[in-house]
Amino acid sequence: MIAFNPHTAELYYLRILLYRVPGPTCFQDLRRVGNRVMETYLAACIVHGIVDNDQEVNSVMEEAANVTFGPAVREVFANMLMFILRGEHLEFWERHKRVLCEDLMHAAGVNEPDEGIPRITRVIQHETEHNIPELEAHIAETGDLLNDEQRVVVKTVMESVEQGLGKMIAVDASGGTGKTFTLSHILDKVRAQGKVALATAASGIAATLLPKGTTFHSRTKCPLILTDESTCNVSEDDSTAALIRMTHVMVVDEVSMMDRRALEADCTFQWLRGSDKPFGGITMVFSGDWRQILTVVPHGSRTEIVGRCFKSSYLWRNVEILRLTENMRIRQAAEEQQDEADFARFLLDLGEGKIPVIPEDGEFAVELNESLTLPGERIQDIVNWVYETNITNPQWLCECVILCPTNSEVDKVNEYMTKMFPGEEHVCSSVDTAESEGQHVYPAEFLHTLCPSGMPPHRITLKVGMVIMLLRNFDQHNGHCNGSRYLIDQILPHILVAKSVVGVNAGRTLLIPRITLCPSDNIFPFTLRRRQFPVRPCFAMTVNKSQGQSLHHVGVFCTRDFFSHGQFYVAASRVGRSSGLRILAQDEETKKKRRFLSNVIYEEVLTK
Repeated sequence: MIAFNPHTAELYYLRILLYRVPGPTCFQDLRRVGNRVMETYLAACIVHGIVDNDQEVNSVMEEAANVTFGPAVREVFANMLMFILRGEHLEFWERHKRVLCEDLMHAAGVNEPDEGIPRITRVIQHETEHNIPELEAHIAETGDLLNDEQRVVVKTVMESVEQGLGKMIAVDASGGTGKTFTLSHILDKVRAQGKVALATAASGIAATLLPKGTTFHSRTKCPLILTDESTCNVSEDDSTAALIRMTHVMVVDEVSMMDRRALEADCTFQWLRGSDKPFGGITMVFSGDWRQILTVVPHGSRTEIVGRCFKSSYLWRNVEILRLTENMRIRQAAEEQQDEADFARFLLDLGEGKIPVIPEDGEFAVELNESLTLPGERIQDIVNWVYETNITNPQWLCECVILCPTNSEVDKVNEYMTKMFPGEEHVCSSVDTAESEGQHVYPAEFLHTLCPSGMPPHRITLKVGMVIMLLRNFDQHNGHCNGSRYLIDQILPHILVAKSVVGVNAGRTLLIPRITLCPSDNIFPFTLRRRQFPVRPCFAMTVNKSQGQSLHHVGVFCTRDFFSHGQFYVAASRVGRSSGLRILAQDEETKKKRRFLSNVIYEEVLTK
């Protein structure tokens, strides 16, 4: 079929409808939507939601106002500004300001949205306003629970903060050793003294586990695309600069996932604080588990990946290393469950590459522990083991997952589970456009076939009650970040109403509009712009995406081998008990069960 440029107007929209409308017998059928015949092909496309349309943002706001009010509506408004609107922000505000401010106007006793609005610096307010009596009570409660190793970490950090030493401290901690508990205690102690303590992490999921946590990139305005000369995008007089000058300690969790160049942008801290000490003299606490997945270097060699790690930075030589080794889960149950102590030992051996390799089966091949291997050999078998009869149980859905090494395996499981899940299907199709400097015309049906990493597909099949994953950071302070999982409450034409049921944010509702997404790492000769709900079904997810999450029931499904450092360890360590883990390794061609999997370990990272 001939491709048309959008500037050809009705011909372009006619072509789109020929792909969308099933079995038309006349041109009028193409313009028919339900019982209505639209006047133009463009009007029909708009009603179908298959072309970019400025009116959609207003429809989103109207739907949001019908579903909820107050902060949730303002959150949708902010997401429209961030992800869709390119201009006309003031006009958008004027149109919707009354519904945005109804609760605030009522509380303040004012009649107009613009009346008496205080000007505050929310970044600084968020990091300096604390309930001190509540913090002190929590410190007293948690302080008695610290073990000896954890007390050493707390003492070392607090001495550096109180004496202004500006130390860089690394906390090397495997799963179950109370790392998050210890970091939270430190943050509480510093904040209770009226000082600024910033809680950051490499990923949004890890950040939500820390009190007032956010990602390192968003808090410091460090660029996502890094070079050796990268600096933070902070001006001398903005609120982030003021916050950095006020900071006494900064926690950076999951540092093993980070590119060293993000941390080497500390020259911005030195400039803002007028100090040549690393990070301008702020006490830095870097925490993580070097057995886990390292920073991602697309198509990078082993040498390149190791070279991008923080341990390869010139900063690392000045870092004081402390370790947490006592497994708190096992300490609580060792007398009754010796097998769980054995499981903790197995995880450490797996992460440190101490499980014997079978060279004839591959460079990193290890034999699977029979007690952790699923008896069956089909995808149905692992689905049945993970979800049992609880497929519609909301709590079970969000505490269980199937993990796979690659996106193709994840898609296969999610497609199978979505078909199996009860309820009416809602197929959500994206609007795809290409922006390029030349005069090339890229047909929409070609753009629909593309699905770069981190992007939702062109067609998403959703059902009320199923579990989904958010693919963009919406509101990190309230836990709505890339990788968070939700259950769908309602599916509206322009909004998904979803509820978080995991962690400290359980029960919070998020309104998810269709937004415009572009690939972060563009591999095409054009920029793909996709208007779609930023979600994916999440009965299964990649091992990389699961890093930082704690779950109760995990099935590992592999038709391909693990291919990067720490993947096997991360997959196995998402649960705290051996009874919560089962593995199905399947040959990609024969579909028969395999007894071996690759456990890729870069020893040089562990020994640095």
